[in-house]
Amino acid sequence: DSLVGDFAGAFSAAPVQLDVTYRTPDHAHAMMEPHASIASWEGDKLTLWTSNQMIDWGRGDVAKTLGVPKDNVRLISPYIGGGFGGKLFVRADAILAALGARQAERPVKVALPRSFMFNNTPHRPATIQRIRIGASKDGKISAIGHENWSGDLAGGGPEDATQQTKFLYAGANRLITTRLAVLDLPEGNAMRAPGEAPGLMALEIAIDEMAEKLGLDPIAFRVINDTQVDPENPGRPFSQRQLIKCLQTGAESFGWDKRGEPGKTRDGRWLTGMGVAAAFRNNLTMKSAARVKLDNKGVVTVETDMTDIGTGTYTIIAQTAAEMMGVGLDKVVVKLGDSSFPVSAGSGGQWGANSSTAGVYAACVKLREMIATSQKFDPAKTTFADGKVTSGRKSIDLGKAAGVNGMVAEDFIEFGELGKTHQQST
Repeated sequence: DSLVGDFAGAFSAAPVQLDVTYRTPDHAHAMMEPHASIASWEGDKLTLWTSNQMIDWGRGDVAKTLGVPKDNVRLISPYIGGGFGGKLFVRADAILAALGARQAERPVKVALPRSFMFNNTPHRPATIQRIRIGASKDGKISAIGHENWSGDLAGGGPEDATQQTKFLYAGANRLITTRLAVLDLPEGNAMRAPGEAPGLMALEIAIDEMAEKLGLDPIAFRVINDTQVDPENPGRPFSQRQLIKCLQTGAESFGWDKRGEPGKTRDGRWLTGMGVAAAFRNNLTMKSAARVKLDNKGVVTVETDMTDIGTGTYTIIAQTAAEMMGVGLDKVVVKLGDSSFPVSAGSGGQWGANSSTAGVYAACVKLREMIATSQKFDPAKTTFADGKVTSGRKSIDLGKAAGVNGMVAEDFIEFGELGKTHQQST
């Protein structure tokens, strides 16, 4: 919960007020690939081929659940047929496969049928959201409140539907509350932008309704209440924020000034129109490592336990390595989703792309320095392009520079303190 200023007083004194409640239902993932795992034991060593977004987390959870050392567990998830947060953590299929394989002394596969997805995997809980906005007649928000109720199992957490309301619009007096009811229902957990999806729906509908009350263009109302600082902590500016530019560019591109009056335009039996909504997501970053190998044929191989949940991870990691090492994509091999590789950020919470490619970048920087040093080049003055390593007038093929046995570099990116001094959001 958070309370800034005198919300109750500012809201009651506001010339224009909005007090609305919205409800959203439970949502199920129902991704194309159901949860499935194959387990195999060799002595006290377990290999688990599973569908999991966070390999290192999953490896630790399996080890703890089975009571075995983490080093005795290997998770392999090279491809995931849809995750969306539903495969962020290890589920029953993985544990049951491991137990069955140990008992049967042979590999065992457990795959949940589609009907089991709705009561054996996590879901997004239903919400009840009350939003109150107080504003002056010219549209300046003086009070904004967002209260949210949701349910989960005992020991669970609430659906954080209020997260975006803390940062999206200005307002000196603010109220944020979140309440949890303990319910005997399947677990509520991460699903397709936890919290922001139902929360933004409620907030942006309320903003539109308030704009209508004020007689203001919905974009103009949002622009009036833009903020370049954290509204709850004005001394903490956004590292970058271009919401106004986004809104104005969209308005120009879609012909916003030519839109029809809401609820008045028809295409046959259908009401048609044009709307606007802002979106928000906190910028999350995590420590992420990678290993980059270069062989004597100039082939670059990247290894990291990062996963691809259909988001193109293989492609962006290959692009990062190709650009850094100065080779074409045909010279890059990417290997993902294996706990024997360096620990990455994993896929979840919108942190995967920026964190994992940063780790690959760091490993490539280290490899470049190794290559330059081996040729007695100054790393700061060495370029990598078109499969060659060049410093001044000297140049050598990348594969030849790697030597007969090739070269290997491993490194990671760990993010600093910027998140404490600046609000970072997308």
